Amino acid sequence: MCKLKPLLERWLKDADASLNNPGSIVSPAAQAEAIGRRRKKRTSIETTVRVALEKAFLQNPKPTSEEITMLADSLSMEKEVVRVWFCNRRQKEKRINPPSNPIGAAAASSPSMGLTGQGLPMSTSSTPTHSPFNYSTAASDF
Repeated sequence: MCKLKPLLERWLKDADASLNNPGSIVSPAAQAEAIGRRRKKRTSIETTVRVALEKAFLQNPKPTSEEITMLADSLSMEKEVVRVWFCNRRQKEKRINPPSNPIGAAAASSPSMGLTGQGLPMSTSSTPTHSPFNYSTAASDF
């Protein structure tokens, strides 16, 4: 609460000032800058560095923190930039090559799962059992 108090006081003062003078509304970017939270500019990665990152990704798509640090040092990049690049690259990989059996899709499409998709076995016998999960009964049985 101690750290928030000055921020809240400044926000309250600014809110009161904007009520008294509606033309003095500040843009969100200027507000973030005034508070001290400014987003880092987008990092552009050179082709040679990108090729090295791709090569490292193909060898190991989930490097440890130490491996990321070593790679960042060898490429003269910030560790956070390399870490985010790997996160983004894994997401890209999931988009390009979605998993072959996503959870839920296999259960609904598998014939052994029955019509319910609940993993409950369907009866294979020809005699009606009047089970709520037996779909082989004739309509006249109801």
